[in-house]
Amino acid sequence: MLFRNNLNGTLPQRLGYWTVFDTIDVSENYLTGLIPPDMCKNGMLKALLML
Repeated sequence: MLFRNNLNGTLPQRLGYWTVFDTIDVSENYLTGLIPPDMCKNGMLKALLML
């Protein structure tokens, strides 16, 4: 889980390329930028939490 870690910047563009995710929680951070397209490449991502 990556929530509530004070992360800032953008998500790595290859996130999701290395492994298949069904849920990613990056909420309560300071992230900016676009959602990396590889996160959805295998069609397995069911939830992306970013509040």
